[in-house]
Amino acid sequence: MTKHYFAVDGNYGNASGIVTVETDDWKREDWEAIDEASDDERAWVAERIARKHGARRWQVWYRDYESGERLPLGYAPLFHSKAEAEDYLNDHDSWEFSVWVEGADFCHECWEAVGNSVTEQVNGYTTCHSCLTRPQGE
Repeated sequence: MTKHYFAVDGNYGNASGIVTVETDDWKREDWEAIDEASDDERAWVAERIARKHGARRWQVWYRDYESGERLPLGYAPLFHSKAEAEDYLNDHDSWEFSVWVEGADFCHECWEAVGNSVTEQVNGYTTCHSCLTRPQGE
């Protein structure tokens, strides 16, 4: 499926990799980071800034039959809305196991989706096990 965007200012183009984020909480340094980013990096930088300010993303989860653990489906992408994630589920309707959509949490240090990883709230932010156990100075 090919998607294109059509903006009210008359711009349009390929929507592959397009990122939309809330910017109400952005600071001057956030906008400066966007201005300094290359065209190829700009969407990734915007995503990181949005996550820093608490943006929610959605991911597909499943229950592992052997361990009983709830796990994020590793090969499914992160989604910007719950509806987008549910559309993905509907487009892939031949699941051999139970799947559902949940909000994703991100590590404040490495910005990776946390999944079912051990986490800890550090100064009000979620930090993953890898970052918590990394030796100081690395």
